[in-house]
Amino acid sequence: MSTAKIKEGGVFVPLGGGGGGGYQRPSDWLTLPTLADTDSKFVGLFAVYDNGSNFVALSATGAYTVDWGDGSSPVNMSSGATAYHNFTYTDLDSSTDCSRGYRQAIITVTPQGATWTGVNLGLKHNQAGLGSYVSAWLDVAVAGSTLTSLTLGGSGIYPRMLEQFNWPGTNSVTNMNSMFSTCSSLQTVPDIDTSSVTNMANMFQNCTSLQTVPDLDTSSVTNMNNMFQSCTSLQTVPDLDTSSVTSMGLMFLLCTSLQTVPALDLSAVTAATTNMFGSCPSLAAAP
Repeated sequence: MSTAKIKEGGVFVPLGGGGGGGYQRPSDWLTLPTLADTDSKFVGLFAVYDNGSNFVALSATGAYTVDWGDGSSPVNMSSGATAYHNFTYTDLDSSTDCSRGYRQAIITVTPQGATWTGVNLGLKHNQAGLGSYVSAWLDVAVAGSTLTSLTLGGSGIYPRMLEQFNWPGTNSVTNMNSMFSTCSSLQTVPDIDTSSVTNMANMFQNCTSLQTVPDLDTSSVTNMNNMFQSCTSLQTVPDLDTSSVTSMGLMFLLCTSLQTVPALDLSAVTAATTNMFGSCPSLAAAP
């Protein structure tokens, strides 16, 4: 296995050369509404199977309204309260049929007031006896400059079907720890405002389909532990400002397709970097 070398001053040298891949959104997926930078809204494409078990639960910090997109009446919810729903396949028009074997609904969440601070999709439905399950989100987009948190998965809820994500405009998020963790179908991530983020630990952990990531503003980040761990399709990463990072443990562990990494400033690192590039057999050695 090739291992990285460290320059004087605590900087990893760039390694090897590589490439990325493109993603084509399925042509028979419904088109999500376009969110403007100034919007405060969440929209998500949700798969509904003909099996009677299409559970979804979510909440928001700030009073909010949910339109489930299946013809049922929108529901108004108080801040922090969980909205529960179980889709019925026949309630959705056959025009939403997808060749993958499900119908589709577009779920819309909007704040009732001028601002909200969080959206949580990682909640389990309150159906009795319901164990862990994979949430059926396929494509989501969120906008809101006042948002400080967005949760996609949680205890017993795995967003493994999510292929696409979009977050236009600015936000106020400081913690993206585990934000995309276990999103094993995630194909693409657009530019995201990460200018306030200090914690990116586990951010893309187990995103096994992700091949590339966008340029990220990491100038305030101090924790990158396990950030890309087990991203087995990841081939390259952009330049990362790591001048404030103190922890990088297992950052690229099991990135088996990784061919190149940029120069990484280790001057602020205080924790051990053991296995930072462990099990990265495709990583070219530095000259």
